[in-house]
Amino acid sequence: NPHYLEHVFKIIEQFGYYNNTLGFFAGNEIINDKKSAQHSPPYVKRLINDMKLYIKGHSPRTIPVGYSAADDLKYRVPLSKYLECLDPNYPEASVDFYGVNSYQWCGGQTFESSGYDALVEAYKNFTKPVFFSEFGCNEVLPRTFDEVSTIYSKDMHMVFSGGLVYEFTQGANNY
Repeated sequence: NPHYLEHVFKIIEQFGYYNNTLGFFAGNEIINDKKSAQHSPPYVKRLINDMKLYIKGHSPRTIPVGYSAADDLKYRVPLSKYLECLDPNYPEASVDFYGVNSYQWCGGQTFESSGYDALVEAYKNFTKPVFFSEFGCNEVLPRTFDEVSTIYSKDMHMVFSGGLVYEFTQGANNY
């Protein structure tokens, strides 16, 4: 709605002039169940289009726009393909990057046992940068972040472009 778009555009105006603003997310985990998967993707795609057009007209530089997907392969992979493809009606609606939220690596895992191998397989032909927009697990404490060496390993670096730890500080939710 117009009020929400006004809010999004104000954020772009406020942060678009900082040279360390690396990108904007058009959403985080919006598509996370059957109902949202049926109704929300066109909205997200249109928002990406509107944000990119606003940046073109009001920002001193190009700033990428992407999406951050929930930790659910049933929706995450098909959504990435949908947001990646071009739409002739909305030429700016394709994501510039795709974030994957993943809490699969818990404790003493490996590339294979964590399912990271399946993630690499799922995104190996994705044409845009893909990275972990959230990663971590609080089921095994203390958190040792052993997955970081795998994320930047030869097994992953040709597909995934790193990641953002969730969270850097210990919160009440044990993240």
